[in-house]
Amino acid sequence: SNGNWVLDACDAIRVPQDYPTIQAAIDSLAAGVPQTIAVAAGTYHESFALNGKDVIVRGAANNTTILDGTGLTTSIARFTGGEPATAGVENLVFRNGIVGSRFTPKSTFTIGGALYGVNSAAAIRNCRFEQNIADFGGGVYLLRCAMSVVDSDFAGNTARDEGGGMQVYETTGVVSGCDFTQNLSGIAGPGSGSGFKAVGAHAAGETVLLTGCTFAGGISGVNGSAVEFFENTVSVPGILRLTGCSLTGNSSGLGAGGLRVIGGMYSCVLSGGTSICFNTTSNVDGPYLIEGSATVCDCLADLTHDGAVNGGDLGVLLSSWGLTLPSGAGDVNHDGVVNAADLGALLSSWGACQ
Repeated sequence: SNGNWVLDACDAIRVPQDYPTIQAAIDSLAAGVPQTIAVAAGTYHESFALNGKDVIVRGAANNTTILDGTGLTTSIARFTGGEPATAGVENLVFRNGIVGSRFTPKSTFTIGGALYGVNSAAAIRNCRFEQNIADFGGGVYLLRCAMSVVDSDFAGNTARDEGGGMQVYETTGVVSGCDFTQNLSGIAGPGSGSGFKAVGAHAAGETVLLTGCTFAGGISGVNGSAVEFFENTVSVPGILRLTGCSLTGNSSGLGAGGLRVIGGMYSCVLSGGTSICFNTTSNVDGPYLIEGSATVCDCLADLTHDGAVNGGDLGVLLSSWGLTLPSGAGDVNHDGVVNAADLGALLSSWGACQ
């Protein structure tokens, strides 16, 4: 059922043995015919586009196929031809993609230092993105895609504005088993999402799912975070779900170093043992919902954010009693309703926040 992800290596086209470049190998393929291009270990200085082909570009094992963007004039890889979910890249190291792409020739900003996708379902598996730079999506930028990003690492990438490791815009799908380490965002302004930034959805009701991912050592701009989600009420609103994720040791100049939500509480759901702790200056900004188990190491009963749980917080809770507000006001345990459970949690936390 995995299509050409499991094509026998003996059937693959080989680079550089059969074709000197990845692009030449892609161009040799007929449209609609599944194929794998096996790229031998080594360092390559070239960019390529899948051009709608049903092709897997697969590197050698153990991070030994390196695509170095030094000297290139665009993103190292581009998914811009409406590729199917059976297409994509695997076992590749994307390094030093520092130019990125422009959405239009007249665009004043760059996107996707290493990889740029638009209107594509091509997948990313077992890849590594390191030391790539763009204005948005230092490592990867996906626009209106159906994404599958699995078992990949994002380390030391930089977004001058938003999405140091990865940014997705009106894109839905899954990011699974990925590690985001020491990525940067907002070096030219207050931009956020040092590891990951998502905006809106591809279609109403669709979700971006982060599952089994770790975010550590990220640094965001003035009011950034390691993960940021913008629900996007202007276009197609989206939902972000984090399940089994860890956001630890990330920092921001102001606000949360861990997670930032711009939207309603039902637009961001934490579950599956997700842990957001030990980020500075705080862990989470904005509303969110907890389904099942998740841990946020902030003083959740401090509803007024003044550093103490006192009568002001009690007033907020009582004024919201029985309500389910998009802002999450009064909902100490973030379960979607303000009731006796929240009152109990508030009273047990009375006094200065620890």
